[in-house]
Amino acid sequence: TGGGKTVIFSYITESAAIKGNRVLILVHRQELVEQTSRTLADIGVDHGIIANGWKQDLSHGVQIASVATLARRLHQFDPVFFQLIVIDEAHHAVAGTWEKILDHFDSAKQLGVTATPERLDGHGLGNMFTVMIQGPQARELQDAGHLAPAKYFGHPDREDEVLPVRGDEFDMDALEKEALTRRALDSPVKQYKAYLSGETAVAFCLTVAHAEMLADSFCMAGIP
Repeated sequence: TGGGKTVIFSYITESAAIKGNRVLILVHRQELVEQTSRTLADIGVDHGIIANGWKQDLSHGVQIASVATLARRLHQFDPVFFQLIVIDEAHHAVAGTWEKILDHFDSAKQLGVTATPERLDGHGLGNMFTVMIQGPQARELQDAGHLAPAKYFGHPDREDEVLPVRGDEFDMDALEKEALTRRALDSPVKQYKAYLSGETAVAFCLTVAHAEMLADSFCMAGIP
């Protein structure tokens, strides 16, 4: 995360387009449509956008498409229209809507990019991609000055308990149950006071309920 995937595939897109290829960049959220469009614009790549709220212009050799919108408009496209498809957040690629699009343009080369090349449902990505290229790890990017260095602190009040797992991931139901205990809600407050008191901070939470309860914990401790 933060390693520059969007910048990298934007330069790959530019190179492919210069050679006369039509390139499709598939994303799954409106924010990513806009982020990718800004990155392409920054390096001078003309492009069109296939998404709700945007006028479709297929005269551009590069198109950024919302998966949901393109899936509804596939009948407008010849299967050989694109020569390269860049799939952002590629761990979604085995989902039905994505697969429908990729099957339609089945002669195009595919480049998938993701910070998490694993799926929580256990489905592999081997049927969609043939080779995995692993980029630099977070530590390497920190050492090179590209990412802010991070310090990690364990849960100070936990004993050597083991939460149940599903596959290689924690069981989310069990994880949320643990996260909503009083000691787990108090722990981030203690950590904040010990290491960041008075500074700004952001807390990443499992669910909306977790976020609301953790916010209450901070407020009750006098930290708005």
